[in-house]
Amino acid sequence: MDTAEKQKDRSREEYKRTWKEFETMDFNQQATFWVEATAAVLGRGVEKAGRHIADELEDLFRESRSASEPSSRPGPAEPETSQQQSPRGGRPSSNN
Repeated sequence: MDTAEKQKDRSREEYKRTWKEFETMDFNQQATFWVEATAAVLGRGVEKAGRHIADELEDLFRESRSASEPSSRPGPAEPETSQQQSPRGGRPSSNN
């Protein structure tokens, strides 16, 4: 039996033991248990969803920031300035 199967067996045994203990509780204890367990599960779900939303928003903002950074070349609608234009002969001039 490998480690994963042993873990599954332990989980099944723990579940059975917990269920037997639950059955020994009176009605009020069972109701309290269910309310607390439900709240814990919902809390974990909300926390996980919040982390996922935060990660997605961070990715969105990161993409937005990188898209808004100015590039060294003009965009398709921007004319080149005289400093960016190549001379008519095709060779850049040196103004040093």
